[in-house]
Amino acid sequence: MREAATYAFISHQLLVLVAGAVCLFGTWVGMRHFARARATEGAMRTGWLFMASVGTGAALWAATFVSILALDPQLASGFEPVATGIVLVIAIASCLAGFEIGSRRFPLAPETGGIVMGAGSVSSICQVRDFVSNACTSGLSGIKLPPITRTRSPIFAAPR
Repeated sequence: MREAATYAFISHQLLVLVAGAVCLFGTWVGMRHFARARATEGAMRTGWLFMASVGTGAALWAATFVSILALDPQLASGFEPVATGIVLVIAIASCLAGFEIGSRRFPLAPETGGIVMGAGSVSSICQVRDFVSNACTSGLSGIKLPPITRTRSPIFAAPR
């Protein structure tokens, strides 16, 4: 029993490290593309900005879902493809808007672009799903868990 718990802990920590590595590598690639976009003009600039946003957005998206896999909820769970794809599109679009603003030539342009990109990344993970509860679940809306039924008496408990 103890060996299984140790193995589970190590595998979860390794997934967290993988998520961090994916995020770092993706943002490094995005920043390299962003530097090239700032040095060019016209269609070349647009292409570099698009590649920077795809690389960074996809890396942030992948790191988020690898981190979710590290949670291991001990229940039968899975991801809804449509919600997961929507989160990817939102992440790429917010990175594109942030990189576009950040590549302009005005004071505090990179900082303003970073704020836009950060707000978009947070919104892709934390879209408001329910106005009543304000649940932070766009990124987590892709994961599906079965309902849990609880009873007050052990007599009525369902066998496992």
